[in-house]
Amino acid sequence: SKDCANTDMSLKFQLQCNKEMQLDLTLDPTAFDISQIMFSEARNKSVFLRDTDFKSKLRSLETEEWLDPRTYRVMVSLLTYNGNVDLLTMTNVQFMFSRSGHIWKDITKRTFKLRKYDSWDMYLWDILFYMHITCILYIELKEVAAEIRLRTGGFVEFLKNYMGFWNGVDWITILVAYVMLIVWLLRCGKVNMLADDMVSLPGKLSACSSAPNVELCQDNLYFNFYSDAEEAGKWIKDSNLLGAFYPVIIMLRLFKAFQAQPRLALVAMTLYNSAGDLAHFCIVFLAAFFSFVFTGIALFGQEISDFAQFDRGVMTLFRMLMGDFNYDAMQANDRIVAAAFVGLFQIAMFLIMLNMLIAIVMDNYAETKANLMNGETLWEEIFQIGLRAWENWKGVRISFHKVKKDLFKTRGRDCDKHVTVITKREFMQAVPGITDSQAGNTMESAVMFWGEMHKYEVSMSELMSSASVAAAFARATRPGV
Repeated sequence: SKDCANTDMSLKFQLQCNKEMQLDLTLDPTAFDISQIMFSEARNKSVFLRDTDFKSKLRSLETEEWLDPRTYRVMVSLLTYNGNVDLLTMTNVQFMFSRSGHIWKDITKRTFKLRKYDSWDMYLWDILFYMHITCILYIELKEVAAEIRLRTGGFVEFLKNYMGFWNGVDWITILVAYVMLIVWLLRCGKVNMLADDMVSLPGKLSACSSAPNVELCQDNLYFNFYSDAEEAGKWIKDSNLLGAFYPVIIMLRLFKAFQAQPRLALVAMTLYNSAGDLAHFCIVFLAAFFSFVFTGIALFGQEISDFAQFDRGVMTLFRMLMGDFNYDAMQANDRIVAAAFVGLFQIAMFLIMLNMLIAIVMDNYAETKANLMNGETLWEEIFQIGLRAWENWKGVRISFHKVKKDLFKTRGRDCDKHVTVITKREFMQAVPGITDSQAGNTMESAVMFWGEMHKYEVSMSELMSSASVAAAFARATRPGV
């Protein structure tokens, strides 16, 4: 048979083989794999059991050899509706036949809330969320338009000036949010269609009484209804999976917001400052880690399912790195080999590598924290924001928005793209109405911010080397110095 792994052997012994279908059943499948892979169901094999004749029908299926060597999956489905909470549940008892002879068994469920919006406040939260996403889109489009107006180079130059890491996070936030909206609308449409089918099902079943073959007519209605429920359940699972990773994107946006406050930016700045060291460390760490993965597969792959495949081996060793692993199963295979493997892995990866990782991060954390100690605390900044808002309301202070607007009007919209030295007098002339104290404080803060952004730390060896070069140049150009 052409489906056999060894055609010469199958022809010699006249064997009939059946290839694996969509889901690999060599190892135990997960409930997610079972529920999300759309199986090719044989319509002529679907049987609907009724209360009146289910025993006789099961007996006839057994005598007719309903199961044959080509059977890949048998699924027993049951739909129940709970009117108290408006939930339709589809329970599937799965039997999957591996080509190696094992029968995998699992129970999966799909649950639908037929009415998604029970009250007006549920609409309100979704509307507020997408109003916020639309505001982010509007701000990003304004930035893009401003960059296009100021652009002097080509498209690559535009990307270099605009598309930084945090702008990339903003665009991912926007795009994923609108993809979620489209998926949500499709999901709601399929659930609404399923609810309509459920409401109209009793009438359609009654209409089948006048059909030539009543049972066939009812079976077709049941088959279509169960198929729609299966498809709607898959959409719900996919949309939930998409929404589950969106909080990670929100977390990145929170880190972006934390950049405005030095003390809150400590974690992000630590990771940024240690990025180079972490990148080089990861190369060494992953090389050693994957070597242990292949060693584990070679030693335990035939006896322990956790090492049977590469992805399982990676997860097993990661759990071992965290102290969670099944040592009894490993030593049951070979006690000496298991002890040597686990001991070497723990010494090399946990005691040495993992502690080196912690040392790299903590070293940069201490250095970053020392640099940020002079920054204002969160509570001081909250007080300053409140004080400025009060002064703006009383009219004794000009808002930063108006200051920026007046500067753009007098000095051009690209004045913030390059360094320009102006005096306090010129600044007060450019911003009418600003007080002398506010102008001085604003310029002092701007100078301090520019210095923080452009400071360059020089080590003692670099300082001594530069001094030596300067002294040699002075002696060469001015004899006697």
